[in-house]
Amino acid sequence: MYETPLTVSDLNSYVRAILENDEVMQNVYIVGEVSNFKHHTSGHIYFSLKDDKSSLKAVMFAERSKNISFDLSNGMKIFAYGYVSCYEVTGQYQLYVYYVSPAGKGEISEELKKLYDKFSHEGLFDDSHKKEVCKYPRKIGVISSKTGAVIHDISSVLKRRFPIAEIVLCSVNVQGGKASSQIVKALKALQEYGDIDTIIIARGGGSTEDLWAFNDENLIREIFECNIPVISAVGHDVDYTLCDYVSDVRAPTPSVAAELSSSSIDEIKKLLEKYRLQIKNHLCFYVEKLDSNIEILKKITSTHNIENKIEDLSFKLKLCKNDLQNNLNNKINKYLNKLMIIKNIIALSSKEYILGKGYAILMKNGNIISDICNLKTGDVVTIISHGGKIEFEISNLKLEKKIEE
Repeated sequence: MYETPLTVSDLNSYVRAILENDEVMQNVYIVGEVSNFKHHTSGHIYFSLKDDKSSLKAVMFAERSKNISFDLSNGMKIFAYGYVSCYEVTGQYQLYVYYVSPAGKGEISEELKKLYDKFSHEGLFDDSHKKEVCKYPRKIGVISSKTGAVIHDISSVLKRRFPIAEIVLCSVNVQGGKASSQIVKALKALQEYGDIDTIIIARGGGSTEDLWAFNDENLIREIFECNIPVISAVGHDVDYTLCDYVSDVRAPTPSVAAELSSSSIDEIKKLLEKYRLQIKNHLCFYVEKLDSNIEILKKITSTHNIENKIEDLSFKLKLCKNDLQNNLNNKINKYLNKLMIIKNIIALSSKEYILGKGYAILMKNGNIISDICNLKTGDVVTIISHGGKIEFEISNLKLEKKIEE
């Protein structure tokens, strides 16, 4: 009648797997009153969270509990962030806490002030540590959720403003128990990536509790130690977190962060025109100076002691000519170098360069197809690649789900 029975260990292991594969259980934000508080000699903290009807076991390991900046005790009402799992030895499910904060607006503000004063005293917010953001970035790292409006806004601004910049997205939770540790991991990964010029940390607005992950001590210290300029775009204009203070630049919105992360193509074109006019003006000035010296020579040759004066002026003219030539060459080389740099930047954003890297443009009826879902069997499409184009009719169209990052 029954299949082979499970062992108790098998069942507890199965329950644990269910909890740890549940997205809601892995991102828990809960409020409750502390009871049965115990601080173990190992540094681990064990307690229960309760309300008027229920109680929940909780544990906070030493590496996390050392960052608590207030006195946690029985009877205190707190917010706890973490995930739910099953302790297989006893078969009891419990909350594994990442960090805690006092409940209530007044307590949260007080906790935030304590953290601000602590980091400020250590010099983590000093302007002397701020790094300058690169004006012409090749790659921009973005730490945010891969869904929602934030990454879309950043991508749209950069595509319009500085299209040659590549976006490297590190998708993380931006709220809840695992958010801060994921952001710290993403920061380290982008630093190891090798050629990231700027990092943007971004999320939309929210309450103080929603944004609390961006006040985490480990995150603040990681941003401070980061060797790449960091732009913080957390919340809306009125929202402030400790992440804003420690970052090199604070942007009121993700869209503004994208604008601050680079110059614009229009500005580069204006700079190019400015250099062209400067070169032209310098050339005209030196030509006029040379003409003036020739006129002086003509006047002098009509007076007495012509031979001596000609010899003397000829020597001065050679000196003047050499000096003029050297200055002119230096100026021309200086501005030609600047022109070449800007020319290369603009060339990298051209269609020819992009096609030359192996990319292709898919078109139907003269329109660019940005999503293959817009095609169907029987459509006649054109592929434009480097060196030519191919026209063909679709006979077998297979759509596959995008692989989650």
